Amino acid sequence: TPLSKVNSARLILRRREALGAILLGAALFFPAGMYEAIWARFMEDLGASTLFVGVSLTMYGIPFAIVASMAGKFIDRAGAWRAAMFAVAIIVPMTVIYGFLVSPVLLMGLAMVEALGQGIGAPACQAAMVECTDEGERATGQGLVAAASSIGAGLAALLAAPLYAGPGPEATFAIVAAVVCVLGCAAFVLGVPKKSVAIIYE
Repeated sequence: TPLSKVNSARLILRRREALGAILLGAALFFPAGMYEAIWARFMEDLGASTLFVGVSLTMYGIPFAIVASMAGKFIDRAGAWRAAMFAVAIIVPMTVIYGFLVSPVLLMGLAMVEALGQGIGAPACQAAMVECTDEGERATGQGLVAAASSIGAGLAALLAAPLYAGPGPEATFAIVAAVVCVLGCAAFVLGVPKKSVAIIYE
């Protein structure tokens, strides 16, 4: 019933690990909102055609789909939070570098590298939520992650356009990367079980 789902969500939100997984979802999908708002404009400003913009989006999706479908074994072996740290470690520097590129081809190539991080990060986030929810709560937990991801992407889309039009691409991508870093760090502080911290940093 709707009331039981609300109560389930409240119980989940009381857990540090669940809050960490929710913040991780917001962090990982924050750049996606920026891409929705300015990717085509940025590529065109660098001299790309409309066709090439479409190709770049397709090429981003290919490694994402391949890696995401294969990431389960890596996550099972390394653990959800270690895999998530690996993903964030790829996404943050790649996002910063975007703003300093002047070639659409290089931008597309870098996006394909970043897609590897996203392809690992998305299932790692889902796995992190599974680990801290019971069987009857998992659908609600995944829904909370999806909601946080959508909110993060929406906020990024709202901020990206005026930032791009004002300070420019360098500042826009750097600010987005900084937000991902802050949200990711907060997610790790909340989500990583204390007894696992030493293991993760071995």
